[in-house]
Amino acid sequence: MRRRFSRYSELILVIILTFSVGIAITIISSGAVRANVEGFLFGSILTVTNEDVISVVILSVVTFLTVWLLFPQLVMLTFDEDAAKIAGVKTRLINYVFSVLVAATVSVSIRIVGILVISSLIALPVATALQLQQGFKKTLLWAVVFSLFDVIVGLGLSYEVGTAPGGLTAVISVLVLLAVMAWRQGRMIAKKRDEGGRG
Repeated sequence: MRRRFSRYSELILVIILTFSVGIAITIISSGAVRANVEGFLFGSILTVTNEDVISVVILSVVTFLTVWLLFPQLVMLTFDEDAAKIAGVKTRLINYVFSVLVAATVSVSIRIVGILVISSLIALPVATALQLQQGFKKTLLWAVVFSLFDVIVGLGLSYEVGTAPGGLTAVISVLVLLAVMAWRQGRMIAKKRDEGGRG
């Protein structure tokens, strides 16, 4: 699939998530498996167990170590996969590793944020971080910061208001993105005014 959509790799996540959600909803709605459908679709902090928290912590540590160990290869792979292959980077292995990490992240996040908004929560913090235009490493760090902020604020507000955390977290993610875009636009306007004043 990566070879088929080499220029549009972001579509792969959407395709896989759509297929997975379709299978999950079909199985649950058929009655073959008894589960809290609303909890899986929209997320619920009440369904999170101690095992889920431990899984999140372990996955976070594994993801951090993986990115730290493979960071140079990851940078090359991100900007030019063909050049990375020529340089001897094991692109297929690295792609498999990160595919497994994404799948594990999705699986442990379903109970918290729900299936329907996982794809947006993966993409929106990255889109927000890209607005800062601060290079690959800083963009990666800012994406993590925005992700944590969105999830923590979303969970806190959903607990206080009594709504599903997934939807509220997605709304907060969009609002943060719009705020950063407005801040960047304001900086650009102020910079042009300063340059015009000096001229």
